[in-house]
Amino acid sequence: MLYYLSQLLIEMSRGTPYAAVFRPLERLVVHSITFRMAGAAVTGLLLSWWLGPPVIRWLKELKFGQDYADKAEQGQGM
Repeated sequence: MLYYLSQLLIEMSRGTPYAAVFRPLERLVVHSITFRMAGAAVTGLLLSWWLGPPVIRWLKELKFGQDYADKAEQGQGM
Protein backbone atom coordinates (compact mmCIF):
# COMPACT_ATOMS: atom_id res chain seq x y z
CA MET A 1 0.00 0.00 0.00
CA LEU A 2 2.82 2.39 0.80
CA TYR A 3 4.32 1.54 -2.55
CA TYR A 4 1.18 2.60 -4.42
CA LEU A 5 0.79 5.72 -2.28
CA SER A 6 4.40 6.71 -2.94
CA GLN A 7 3.91 6.14 -6.68
CA LEU A 8 0.82 8.34 -6.64
CA LEU A 9 2.65 11.12 -4.79
CA ILE A 10 5.62 10.91 -7.15
CA GLU A 11 3.39 11.08 -10.23
CA MET A 12 1.40 14.00 -8.83
CA SER A 13 4.54 15.94 -7.92
CA ARG A 14 6.24 15.70 -11.35
CA GLY A 15 6.87 19.16 -12.75
CA THR A 16 6.26 20.90 -9.42
CA PRO A 17 8.71 22.26 -6.84
CA TYR A 18 7.84 19.29 -4.61
CA ALA A 19 9.35 16.77 -7.03
CA ALA A 20 12.72 17.13 -5.30
CA VAL A 21 11.10 16.23 -1.99
CA PHE A 22 9.62 12.97 -3.27
CA ARG A 23 12.65 11.84 -5.29
CA PRO A 24 14.40 10.34 -2.20
CA LEU A 25 11.09 8.74 -1.24
CA GLU A 26 11.04 6.93 -4.57
CA ARG A 27 14.52 5.53 -4.04
CA LEU A 28 13.75 4.53 -0.46
CA VAL A 29 10.36 2.88 -0.97
CA VAL A 30 10.72 1.41 -4.45
CA HIS A 31 14.31 0.22 -4.39
CA SER A 32 14.99 -0.58 -0.73
CA ILE A 33 13.86 -4.10 0.14
CA THR A 34 14.84 -3.52 3.77
CA PHE A 35 12.47 -0.57 4.07
CA ARG A 36 9.66 -2.52 2.46
CA MET A 37 10.23 -5.52 4.76
CA ALA A 38 10.24 -3.26 7.82
CA GLY A 39 7.02 -1.66 6.61
CA ALA A 40 5.41 -5.07 6.23
CA ALA A 41 6.52 -6.09 9.72
CA VAL A 42 5.17 -2.90 11.29
CA THR A 43 1.91 -3.27 9.37
CA GLY A 44 1.54 -6.86 10.63
CA LEU A 45 2.25 -5.78 14.20
CA LEU A 46 -0.30 -2.96 14.07
CA LEU A 47 -2.94 -5.25 12.55
CA SER A 48 -2.39 -7.87 15.26
CA TRP A 49 -2.71 -5.22 17.99
CA TRP A 50 -5.85 -3.87 16.37
CA LEU A 51 -7.58 -7.15 15.45
CA GLY A 52 -6.17 -9.47 18.14
CA PRO A 53 -8.37 -8.56 21.14
CA PRO A 54 -11.68 -8.64 19.21
CA VAL A 55 -10.80 -12.02 17.67
CA ILE A 56 -9.86 -13.46 21.07
CA ARG A 57 -13.12 -12.14 22.56
CA TRP A 58 -15.08 -13.66 19.68
CA LEU A 59 -13.37 -17.03 20.07
CA LYS A 60 -14.12 -17.02 23.80
CA GLU A 61 -17.80 -16.36 23.03
CA LEU A 62 -17.77 -19.37 20.71
CA LYS A 63 -16.18 -21.44 23.50
CA PHE A 64 -13.33 -22.26 21.13
CA GLY A 65 -10.48 -23.64 23.19
CA GLN A 66 -8.83 -26.60 24.78
CA ASP A 67 -10.81 -29.75 25.55
CA TYR A 68 -8.44 -30.85 28.29
CA ALA A 69 -7.22 -29.42 31.57
CA ASP A 70 -3.58 -28.50 31.93
CA LYS A 71 -1.61 -30.17 34.72
CA ALA A 72 -0.72 -26.73 36.06
CA GLU A 73 -4.41 -25.90 36.45
CA GLN A 74 -5.03 -29.19 38.29
CA GLY A 75 -2.26 -28.43 40.78
CA GLN A 76 -0.18 -31.45 39.83
CA GLY A 77 3.53 -31.19 39.27
CA MET A 78 5.51 -32.92 36.59
